Amino acid sequence: MSGLVVHGRIVAVCCSSSGAANCGVRSEMTEHQNLGEVRKDVHNPPLSSALSTACSRLRSDAGHRAGHQGNRAMQARVLSVLASLVLTTIAAAQSTALTYQGELKTGGQPASGLHDVRFKLFDAPAAGTQVGSTVCAENVQVVNGRFTATIDFGQQFETPAPRYLEIEVRADIGQPCTDDFAYVTLSPRQPLTATPLASHALHATRANSAFALDAADGSPTSAMIVDNNGKVGIGTTTPTHNLHIATVGPTIALQDTNAPGQQTGYISFRDSANLERAWVGYGTPGDPDFSIVNARSAGDLILSTLGNGSVKAHGLTATPFGNVGIGTSGPLAPLDVRGEIRFGTSAQYRAAAGEESLRMLRGAVNDAGVAVRGAGYTSARTDVGKYVITFNTPFTGVPSVTATAHRDGLALPSLVVMIDTITTSSVTLIIRYNNNEWADQAFSFIVVGPR
Repeated sequence: MSGLVVHGRIVAVCCSSSGAANCGVRSEMTEHQNLGEVRKDVHNPPLSSALSTACSRLRSDAGHRAGHQGNRAMQARVLSVLASLVLTTIAAAQSTALTYQGELKTGGQPASGLHDVRFKLFDAPAAGTQVGSTVCAENVQVVNGRFTATIDFGQQFETPAPRYLEIEVRADIGQPCTDDFAYVTLSPRQPLTATPLASHALHATRANSAFALDAADGSPTSAMIVDNNGKVGIGTTTPTHNLHIATVGPTIALQDTNAPGQQTGYISFRDSANLERAWVGYGTPGDPDFSIVNARSAGDLILSTLGNGSVKAHGLTATPFGNVGIGTSGPLAPLDVRGEIRFGTSAQYRAAAGEESLRMLRGAVNDAGVAVRGAGYTSARTDVGKYVITFNTPFTGVPSVTATAHRDGLALPSLVVMIDTITTSSVTLIIRYNNNEWADQAFSFIVVGPR
């Protein structure tokens, strides 16, 4: 688990009431050269910063309080603590408790027995304001100088504001840990500083950066940041949106690790009540279709582009009623195109247009009444020169019919094709010569009528 580590030695020289002139902060580089050395053993994690040397006064107590303090001689003691403090990465699902491991000496020898240790968190190295409540570790068992205490200041590390740890220690006197008597306050307070693998780091040189993460190998720096407005940037230190990703190549990969055919990976869009209002992806196990769905009441799906610096209004609109419009936001039919339609391998053809919704069929029939071209109809010769064309799908209204007889290169008298009867489902044609004689003859026809 990545975390934040503070470690080192603290030295406090405790003086009698009559020897106050001998009290003071000792130089770590003169009398105590060895205090900066790293202690390596299985009880302490790798060290990353040093605690400072300090001097405090320790009052010895024989179990008596205020009225008896003046009758007791104060004994001088030297108290040193070698400690490592591990702050686990803060996350909503994790505990905020810290583990403090230390080594306590009194009179130059490892201490033993019960001790009370109090921990306070401040926002400044001196004075300042206490952050959170005082954590009191009562009756901590010290064995051969070693002890462990659990500290929980609550969620006090979710911002990059500096934090300083103040420690108070006393041998157990049988009083509650919250009682202030006989504690030694170790000074100065110890700053909680980040290790290279800390999960959050404040970048003082970037005024808009609250937290930043470097890549595991250190490059790039600030691979991800959270700025002071709560915007997250990945690959950028100046995010312009709540999540801003800047990179070369593919940006986001969404992987559904379920079995093939059962994958339902999709992006869900939700409202303030966390109700799903739209989604993109595979929403149903076993369904191979990729969906773009707008679940808002009366909500359309719209595809638009920018053209000439302005939004082209509704390039394509799909409505909740199943209509699709091209060039219109209010399609009136399953496909409503406002403009010209072209097709063909090079858009060389144009669609026919009309004021009505029409359909068309065409065909060719030989002189025996057998259909030889076209589809959507049947044909029959019912008499000499008389043919019936039946439409497989009737029109919704009476259609228009045009027919032409075939001379097939023969020197025949003029031929005339007449409509005998016509309905929404069939038409009867009569072919005759110009002398009114009916004749069996091949012909072609076209029928156009309302859908």
